[in-house]
Amino acid sequence: MKYELKSNDHPKLTDDEKEFLGIIGELKNFYQHLNPAEEKHKEMVREKVKEMDYCEEGIRSFDGKRKEFQRLMDDTEKPRREEVHHIDCPRCKKYNYLKPYGEMKDEKGVRYFTYYCKKCKLEFSDFYPIESEDQLVWIDNFIEQSLLVRDDDTTYAEKFSMTTESIKIMKEDRKDVARHAREMKEWKAPHLKYVADCEAWVKAHIRKFREQLDEIELAGDDEYERLLIIDKTSVRRAFDDSYYTDDEREIIELYKYFEDHYKERIGKDETFDEMCKTLYEGTLGMRTSLENFAKDRFNFWEDVANDDKARLKKLYHVECTHCFHPNATRPMGEKLNEKGWRYYHFKCTKCGEEFMDAIPNKDEDALAYFEDFIQQANIVMEDGRTYKEHHGIADAVMLDFKEKAIAKKARLKTVKEALEGMQEIEDKQKEDIVEGIGFMTLQKISVESGNQPIGES
Repeated sequence: MKYELKSNDHPKLTDDEKEFLGIIGELKNFYQHLNPAEEKHKEMVREKVKEMDYCEEGIRSFDGKRKEFQRLMDDTEKPRREEVHHIDCPRCKKYNYLKPYGEMKDEKGVRYFTYYCKKCKLEFSDFYPIESEDQLVWIDNFIEQSLLVRDDDTTYAEKFSMTTESIKIMKEDRKDVARHAREMKEWKAPHLKYVADCEAWVKAHIRKFREQLDEIELAGDDEYERLLIIDKTSVRRAFDDSYYTDDEREIIELYKYFEDHYKERIGKDETFDEMCKTLYEGTLGMRTSLENFAKDRFNFWEDVANDDKARLKKLYHVECTHCFHPNATRPMGEKLNEKGWRYYHFKCTKCGEEFMDAIPNKDEDALAYFEDFIQQANIVMEDGRTYKEHHGIADAVMLDFKEKAIAKKARLKTVKEALEGMQEIEDKQKEDIVEGIGFMTLQKISVESGNQPIGES
């Protein structure tokens, strides 16, 4: 009889993954039907469609790896599925020699083999779990239960005629089960981490792409607003040679000079072929490394400069302070309060009134706001109560503000370290480049004068 997986069928797409694929489909449909006139927007549309394709492929790849892991799990259990087990039928009490017929899960998700009694036509499950981790729990519970004292002052072990020797054997068996459970846990750990990372990636992208769908709905048929959705990164300039420093441009020209020099010498003298190949590859590598650094630096400072612009183009869920209508809208701009903190201000889509956000939009100002609120909350009022008690501010609100203040501090620290780190790298790079220019210029003069051709002694 064919082995059947009952309630433990091979994994299928989760609800989140199905939702994600649906959102991707909607976004792809939107982007593919846009027909912008400007080439930069056309390129952005192509990039957006590529992003959707990449995400779609990511889900398929994840699903494939999950099924591959399940196949490996099935292979590890295959010997047990194909061996004959000695087991009693709970209905007819017949002592059977049976191979598993399938498997099932209980309400706790613990898996058991199922069997089919040919005599009484009953399908029943084993009492002993399939997986070693569950077996370990089962053995511990069994040993614990066997020692419990019943109402008649006998233990369950005595009631069911379990000898001390049989319990001792079970404890010895437990060591093997524990070892196997530990090995299986270590073997499964990388996959479970991969699954957790993928699930987090899916959830994060669902939130991100839902915002885009909200923006699409908000834009309606307005072509300008529709193009703004794909234009969020249009503030980013394209990298070109003008963003190299003068020293970088100079050393890049020197790198190219020596690349040509070494390349030209390869094949002319076998004695120096390997040396010239090595020098050529090393010089090319140094130039590529410098060019990549310059691009990374450019992108880093572009991100810093464009952070405010990108935030202004985001869709925010804010409540109007006049009519309390929940809005999904973009900021109209920034306004300063009396303390100099910057806030986004919005226009209500229902009553048309303008209002400011409750919390400042800059991290530094938001941290000052949270710290000021926490400090004010502990000030003692004229009636002897604190400001927090006087205004009935809940402990949960205070805890939330403290956690947000900690998060802002951490973010500001991370940003500061990133800025200082990049500046430190830039300063070191400048020193290395100046030193490299001096050395390579002298080498170039030697090569051109014929006094010391590089690659020869």
